[in-house]
Amino acid sequence: MKHHLHIRIGVTVAMIALIVAVVTSFFSYRFTHSQTLNNAKQTLSQLLSTVQRTASIAVFLDNKEIADEVITGLSNNDFVQAVSLTSVTGFKVTHGTFSENNNRSDLVTLQLESPFNPGEKIGELTILPNIKVIGQKARKNALIGVVVLAGFILLVAFIITQVVQVMFIFPLGQVATSLNTVLPGGDVFIPAPDKHKEDEIGNLVKYINNLLGMVKQELDTERRLREEIQGLEKRFRMIFERAGIGIFLIDQQGRLIMANPSFKRLIGPDLYEKIELHKDNCLDRIFKDADSIAGMLKEAILKNTSVSSDLLLHTTDENDVRWVNCLFTRVLDESGEALLGETLMQGIINDITDRKLREQLISFQAEHDPLTQLLNRRAAEQKVIAALKKAGDGDYCVALFLIDLDKFKPVNDTYGHDAGDKVLVEVARRLLLNLRHADIAARLGGDEFLVATIGKSTRAGTTLVAGKLLQNLREDITLPEGVVVNIGASIGISLSTIHGTDLAELLAKADRAMYQVKMAGRNGFCIHE
Repeated sequence: MKHHLHIRIGVTVAMIALIVAVVTSFFSYRFTHSQTLNNAKQTLSQLLSTVQRTASIAVFLDNKEIADEVITGLSNNDFVQAVSLTSVTGFKVTHGTFSENNNRSDLVTLQLESPFNPGEKIGELTILPNIKVIGQKARKNALIGVVVLAGFILLVAFIITQVVQVMFIFPLGQVATSLNTVLPGGDVFIPAPDKHKEDEIGNLVKYINNLLGMVKQELDTERRLREEIQGLEKRFRMIFERAGIGIFLIDQQGRLIMANPSFKRLIGPDLYEKIELHKDNCLDRIFKDADSIAGMLKEAILKNTSVSSDLLLHTTDENDVRWVNCLFTRVLDESGEALLGETLMQGIINDITDRKLREQLISFQAEHDPLTQLLNRRAAEQKVIAALKKAGDGDYCVALFLIDLDKFKPVNDTYGHDAGDKVLVEVARRLLLNLRHADIAARLGGDEFLVATIGKSTRAGTTLVAGKLLQNLREDITLPEGVVVNIGASIGISLSTIHGTDLAELLAKADRAMYQVKMAGRNGFCIHE
């Protein structure tokens, strides 16, 4: 029943009609019953009035025959149970039985006056109504009224139900059936019932069609936006997957969340598999400089800015040097807050190995002699100045060895410039053999070289170093085609602990010491005095 509105309305109207019929019938029954009783009493009174004159004559004359005629006529009425005619003289004629239990209010009494002397009371005529008959007739009339009234109410309720169904339920059913066949977002709308195009049902259909139109418009807009988003997602995915640079996403603990194929290619498949296997901080596995990475991440998080740096990658081959430029950016939403409440970092790495090697090569060529690969004058002076500054802050000593080859010009003139270049290269090699990693070796130009040692040098230690250098430079040098030459060198020495920390002054004193060696016959060394 709950699925059918017309049944619910019919049942509701029927229940209301039944309640109204019951209540109305109850009051109608009581009213009709009371009215019937009153009418019966009124009828009896009218009946008494009809025989009043005859009864007065009978009482006045005390004539039993007239009295019997009056009483008999009254007794023939169904509403009369008993009749009594009495006079003031004691004359009395009775028909039927009066009981002592009869209520005085139930009796109908008519006072009789003298027919010749109006106003003079001569007797009374009393009727005992037949309460049972009168009650039956009252109930019968009341029941007939109740049935007629209840039937009328139910008939009206039925008519109302049918009118509601015809004018309201059936059109709504047609609208519901039509609406059930309409697809949201389609071009088909529901028609209004023929006789309800201008009333409330027609307005309801209009509102529904307007709503369907708005739904269609919203769905079309959503469909268009979804297609645009799908297109953007496809393009972004294509950019992400086909980008030549490595793109990756990590959490605050450095765990890898996602990465594109270029990232896997740049760091190497083997390392990528280890990262996926261990699920730990991947940055220490990828980059060599862990401190730089930690600083970059801290700065990017605190300042909400992008931080980049050139970093070395870990490789399985120590000879395989791989440089990348790494850019870290904190991932934020549109409001500038952490995405999904979690600190995420986006990383971009780009292989710059070729550029880095070119820069290193350019830097090396700018600072080194192209023939001997030793430092050139400018680079050597900068390093010596830095060493002198460091030595001035502590107990270190910088010893400068100014070296000039003794017999280089004859070799160059006799055997050519190629032979001279071979000699210079060999001299540079022998110098490096006698120096530590922190020491400085440079070619100042031509056949002039500079060596600087850094440490807690003493005069004895400086003499020992100079002796080793001179000994190695005295040894024969074999040129191509089996030619053997002997060069030798003159070495002038100055010490920062004795001669000061000014580079120009140290070079000048070392040069004077070297000149003293040449004046003394060459092939030796001298500490400036």
